[in-house]
Amino acid sequence: MAYRSDDKPSPVTGDTPRDVIRDESGAKVPFPKPRPQPPAARPAPAARPLLNPRPPLTKRPSPASGDDGSVTREVPAWAPDPSRKPTPKRVVEDKPADILSAWTALEVLSPTTYLYPKALADDDEKRIANFKMREPWAGDGEGYLLNGRQKTKLFYQVILGAIRMDSATKSLLTAFEDKNADRQEAKGFAPIAAITIDAQGVPQEELPIAISSFAWGLPKALDRDLSSLGGWQKAERELVSELGERLRIQNDDLEVMPLTFAAIADAFDWLVDKLGLHPSHVVRPSFAVRVFHFEFSKEPPEPPLLGSFYLTHLAEAAELEAAGKLPKALKHYLGVIAPPEREDVLKDDQLLASTLSPILMPKGRWPAKGRHPLVLLQQAAVNLAVNQASKSGILPVNGPPGTGKTTLLRDAVAGLVVDRAKAMCEFDDPAKAFTTGTFHKSGQSRLTVSQLAPSLRGFEMLVASTNNAAVENVSRELPSLKAVAADAPGMRYFKTVSDHVAGDESTWGLIAAVMGKSSNRRAFRQRAWIDKDHGLRSYLAEASGVRQLIDEPADPQTGEVRKRRPKIVLQEDPPSDHTEALRRWRVARDRFVSAYSEVAGLLMKLEEGRRGLGKFAELQQPLQEADAVVAAAQVKHVEAVASIGKCQQQIALHEARLKQVEGAQKLFEQTSPGPLAKLFRTKAFRTWLSESLEYSKQAIAAHNEVLQTVGVQALAAKAAQDAERALKAAKAGYVEIERSVRRAAEQAAGMRAIAGDRIVDTAFFARGRDEIQLDSPWISDELHRKRDEVFELALALHKAFVDAAAKPLRDNLEVLFQTFSSGLAWSEKINPFMPDLWSSLFLVVPVMSTTFASAERMIGHLDAEALGWMLVDEAGQAAPQAAVGALARVQNAIIVGDPQQIEPVNSLPTSLTEAICRDFGIDSDKWSAPASSVQSLADTTSRWGTRFEKDNGSVDVGFPLLVHRRSAEPMFSIANEIAYAGLMVHAVQPRHSDIRSILGPSHWIDVRSSHTMDKWCEAEGEAVVQLLHRLDRAGLDKLDLYIVTPFTVVSKRLRELVLRSGALRRWTEKPAEWVKERIGTVHTVQGREADSVIMVLGAPMPANGGARSWAGGQVNLLNVAVTRAQENFYVVGNRAVWEEAGYFRRLAARVHVPHA
Repeated sequence: MAYRSDDKPSPVTGDTPRDVIRDESGAKVPFPKPRPQPPAARPAPAARPLLNPRPPLTKRPSPASGDDGSVTREVPAWAPDPSRKPTPKRVVEDKPADILSAWTALEVLSPTTYLYPKALADDDEKRIANFKMREPWAGDGEGYLLNGRQKTKLFYQVILGAIRMDSATKSLLTAFEDKNADRQEAKGFAPIAAITIDAQGVPQEELPIAISSFAWGLPKALDRDLSSLGGWQKAERELVSELGERLRIQNDDLEVMPLTFAAIADAFDWLVDKLGLHPSHVVRPSFAVRVFHFEFSKEPPEPPLLGSFYLTHLAEAAELEAAGKLPKALKHYLGVIAPPEREDVLKDDQLLASTLSPILMPKGRWPAKGRHPLVLLQQAAVNLAVNQASKSGILPVNGPPGTGKTTLLRDAVAGLVVDRAKAMCEFDDPAKAFTTGTFHKSGQSRLTVSQLAPSLRGFEMLVASTNNAAVENVSRELPSLKAVAADAPGMRYFKTVSDHVAGDESTWGLIAAVMGKSSNRRAFRQRAWIDKDHGLRSYLAEASGVRQLIDEPADPQTGEVRKRRPKIVLQEDPPSDHTEALRRWRVARDRFVSAYSEVAGLLMKLEEGRRGLGKFAELQQPLQEADAVVAAAQVKHVEAVASIGKCQQQIALHEARLKQVEGAQKLFEQTSPGPLAKLFRTKAFRTWLSESLEYSKQAIAAHNEVLQTVGVQALAAKAAQDAERALKAAKAGYVEIERSVRRAAEQAAGMRAIAGDRIVDTAFFARGRDEIQLDSPWISDELHRKRDEVFELALALHKAFVDAAAKPLRDNLEVLFQTFSSGLAWSEKINPFMPDLWSSLFLVVPVMSTTFASAERMIGHLDAEALGWMLVDEAGQAAPQAAVGALARVQNAIIVGDPQQIEPVNSLPTSLTEAICRDFGIDSDKWSAPASSVQSLADTTSRWGTRFEKDNGSVDVGFPLLVHRRSAEPMFSIANEIAYAGLMVHAVQPRHSDIRSILGPSHWIDVRSSHTMDKWCEAEGEAVVQLLHRLDRAGLDKLDLYIVTPFTVVSKRLRELVLRSGALRRWTEKPAEWVKERIGTVHTVQGREADSVIMVLGAPMPANGGARSWAGGQVNLLNVAVTRAQENFYVVGNRAVWEEAGYFRRLAARVHVPHA
């Protein structure tokens, strides 16, 4: 059961709803339709008293009978019902509705807990009203507490009893087997319910009631009625309504009476009985939380969150799924759309080359320190992210430790900023990008709420993670001056604001903001908006033509009040009026368009050259074939012409013969006998006639030979014509192919002139694997600089756009920031415009961050796919259900993480998780933590990925990053061997280490001792202290070191021992903070790195074999431990027992005990 402490309600101001959303009739409004206030379920009013009069307080047990809120009586422990039969197994079908129901069931059993009541009051002990002899609100009440608090009203949140987490957890572990060897005993309490009452103790109808899902679900889980856990939303509505009716007791005048201790006790008894909670699990009510609320707020105080942050998200997604309206990304995530056929980018060179196409590369690039280009797979991932994610809505990127995940995200950010800048260029007047939507009254002013042009929507970038540190690190790193090249002094973007928001750290611009939980949002609003000296409100007012002045404190001698200009006006130089703003806009637009067009043209030339290079190779065979066709046609043509010549010769011969025969015939005819010989047909005449006929036959034959040869000649002429045409066609075909070849060669030559030696061709892939992975594809350093300039000019264009659209932007942002401290975002009037208001802020601040847990409070009022992009960091640490709400509200997601690092934390016993999944018919390994994560689910949606082979199977991951730039040897090889199938590429240059010069290189300190307690070995702790003393005696200036362990109990004892030893006095004046920050379990240091890491193994005894097997059974824990170290990794523990513990065998093979 995890302590949900990410986001606490403000003690003064309301916040956005986070539990059940209802309309005025009490019915739930389905997401994604706009959902109005109120922030929690409200029961219907009681028409009459529903309870009998309570007996006097003296006749019943006080809610505060025990010191800890418990009644002082013996209560038997819970025991399982032996007659309970197991639930029949369901067929595993992995239906989306069942997946969402199972996730709901898992989250139902995740309560908010507290060790001390003040934890429910932002650690303010003065806000806790303990129940003593009388109710805190009785009589004159506590109105005096409002003295000195202006515009404030007092409310109470009565905590209606609590569940003992130690007892409840023990019962769950009795009922369900747990495989987590490091499971710690749960501590503290989980509130059962919270009732909000006014300063007089009256539970008015409009005041919210919250009931713990855990209190409802615990008895059902213990009773193994797991399938019913998916019905929490309906059960919550009914419980809230019934509890409200019991609490709202009316007098004879039908007025609701203040709560008494007796009424609270009755309500507690009823609720415990209704829920079926075992007496050993509960403590009685003993306190209320004082809430100081804005006097004129239209919304009541928000109730405390008593359960999971994700229940509302899951309920919304279930409604969308039932209606067939799941957003695109969620359809892929939940398997509604079957994943595409997977292709391994490390085994298919052509596939990888296609992802590197210059046409896919963003026109702008982040000018990072040193201006180093992205390496091969980083660039391919960025290309796919900004071009291909829209096809499925999700691009998963597998980022092993030290492979440049943040570098990749920065280039994706730059690419999207440039794309929006291009869209901005459509507007001659940026103010025309806003159209009036509605009006909102703020005090004496009227604000215009405007819609933003659709062409400027979809570029919003939300960084999200389950880890507060991860999202804040990204959001703070992006604006840092260290994040940009030293030779880019012109890259400044509202630096006055970003410096003020960052505090002590120097920044280059307002590129990102840490948002999410309400305290972060309020802090950003105060520093970036409200602050008169540094805030955007002053800047936009000045740019709108309203001159800004700040009153200085009065002169103590003269009493004169002096006025000065705000720093943001002096430093950021807003335009004097709209005309000046438009002039600047057009200049900025022209510069951007010129630079963008140049880069786009060069990238197109590269793309044409890439295609030409392929075409050149493709055309070589056709060119040879065309040449052969021409040669053959020439032969046929020559043969045809020769045939005509032969025919002509034959005709001449035949004509000569004919002439000869005809001549002979004429001469013969002159010898013809006389008439009498012809008349009497004499013998002489008959002889002559016979010879004459012979001459005629010869003449006819000769003539026929001439005619026949002429016919043959005609055929030969036609054949020659055909051959000539064929020859011409062959030559034309050859010329066309030759021209294409020449054009392709010219394109390739132009490409080479731009790309130099960075061409991705067959010769590129013929090189060694490491060399390929370290290379940067296609783009020369000169072109990279041009891309850097495009990003810089895109930011300048954004600023000019803001200047020219100052008036509508100012009003939109004013309304948006008002929603940060009220329920305005849920109002019927404003809610439809919330996507435009958020897009207006994203237009000024391109990147904002939130944890998944805070997403409901930050953007829960937005419709599905209202935002453009989500960039998820450390996704391997997030339970799969954590991303549902945020994923539903974006169009595209780049999900970056590594399932080979720390898995999601699952607070439930292992077999309970498996049983819940089984009862809902889903595969627990695929859909539930710790085996499943946001990253592993996202990986299943992608076409592009690879496979890492391991000792016990394989892991399919998303698009891989492989160049490692963090850890030296042997840490790199250990991680590469156990987790990444040896595919990572080492790119760490030799570095100096002061710690190594004192302690020596990485080694194993073999500690053998029988003096142990649980998994803690005192001798191992002493060995660590001795190492610290050695560093101290050697005069080490900076202690860049983490001390980690697999086990919670070992980390706790290590902190205590190191603190007692005084070994840290050289390096810190606050050793308690140092040990809290630098000593912990391996889980606490993911995402961090240091020069050196000491890993204290613990669990040295034979009885600890199960704990060692748990730690070494998977690669995750050891992989994270070794890759936190940049230079040195020191192992402290019993080598003999640990070198047989799963993957620790690999550690023992590479980290040795030094010779004496």
